[in-house]
Amino acid sequence: MVSLAWGFMFPVMKLGLETYPPITFRGLSVFIGILTMGAYMLVRGQSLRVPLAEFRKVFVISQFNLTGWQLGLLFGILLLGASRSAIVGYTMPVWAFVTSILLYGGTISARGVIGVTLAILAVVVMTLNDVSHFLAAPTGLLVLLIGAICWGAGTAMTRHTPMKMSNEAMAFWGFMSTMPIYIPLTYWLEGHLWRWPNFTETWTILYGGLVSFAFCYVVWYRLSRRLPPVVSSLSIMLVPVIGVISSAVTLGEHVSALDWLALLIILLAMAVVLLPAHVLGFKRPEQSSY
Repeated sequence: MVSLAWGFMFPVMKLGLETYPPITFRGLSVFIGILTMGAYMLVRGQSLRVPLAEFRKVFVISQFNLTGWQLGLLFGILLLGASRSAIVGYTMPVWAFVTSILLYGGTISARGVIGVTLAILAVVVMTLNDVSHFLAAPTGLLVLLIGAICWGAGTAMTRHTPMKMSNEAMAFWGFMSTMPIYIPLTYWLEGHLWRWPNFTETWTILYGGLVSFAFCYVVWYRLSRRLPPVVSSLSIMLVPVIGVISSAVTLGEHVSALDWLALLIILLAMAVVLLPAHVLGFKRPEQSSY
């Protein structure tokens, strides 16, 4: 269900972003997600209070895996399209693997090197699809790639930062931590564009807040806690596939042979990084820091 919801998020966001200010669009979804998660926790009798030291950790991590990723995703979808954004955005597990090595002393392994090489190759293949477009306006690819790197870094930080708060509280305060960024940005850059959203914009904003944020993140954190990391991480391998197919069907986006090749390479990169070593034929299972 999470894979389906996050996969359909790409064409849904594209629909809303065609006519509504992008940062305001996402800020409203985050606000709706905060209200929904807060109400969910109160109904379940969970406290919203967390120690200051814990909040500081969540605040720092959230600037990477929520603020940086979401802003990169916004402008990536606007400039690249939904299907290509799904492909580039889900290089995240590879960057999480790299961050674990660089920041937390993880072992440099053969499959880690292979995964990173494949991810870079996928991005190169996408640029070959329309070289003139990327040379004229490479911003979309670069911004989305930076966003994916931020998400990967934040994921690695989450897994290596001990915290006692519940996963629901982590999601709630994580989204709260993004508001000091969204509010000034929407006011300074888009204040003159503020207006009441129309029907299409309203339901796409609600989809982001209720489904993509409140539902998916609560379930995702619960799965991450209850299942082994490899099992929970493998589930997102379906997301770029669903994103590409749903964007092509609902928005009529053209998906070329090179786009499909890039998607296949990304899935191979994720499999190399996330699957247990013995499944891939390596000599011994690795204790992956990711």
